[in-house]
Amino acid sequence: MLAACGTQSPRPVIDRADGPEIAVPPAPTPVMAKKAQPPVKFGGGYKDDGPGDNPPDIDAIPNAVPRAEPLHRFANNPYSALGRDYVPRREHKPYAGRGIGSWYGKRYHGQKTSSGEIYDMYAMTAAHPILPIPSYARVSNPANGRSVVVRIND
Repeated sequence: MLAACGTQSPRPVIDRADGPEIAVPPAPTPVMAKKAQPPVKFGGGYKDDGPGDNPPDIDAIPNAVPRAEPLHRFANNPYSALGRDYVPRREHKPYAGRGIGSWYGKRYHGQKTSSGEIYDMYAMTAAHPILPIPSYARVSNPANGRSVVVRIND
């Protein structure tokens, strides 16, 4: 199981009644993109879609943490999309696949997924045509050896 977390030491409590007034610095702002993202070779935005105007540093987004969850009651039913029929798995079994990943951008940000959850384009979530909802997957880039863990919710 893979987990990621971040912590910040608590600030000391300042009792203003016993001493002089002390200025406390404001809380740090969220980490924003600090480097240019490489150009997209495959996938990417569709028509008026694309990344947000001020995306966060994607390396700072934690992986999804796998946990046991019951399968969604309706999101795993057979369906048709773009002229193809799909039958999602109804049980958690090992799966390995190879292909090109793509992403939904700001056009779908805040919209409901097939599981009814609100889509967050900056979370480690994913869509898959046949994996059960919810489930978890490790997605790897063989070109650089990096990988992330995502929660399948669409």
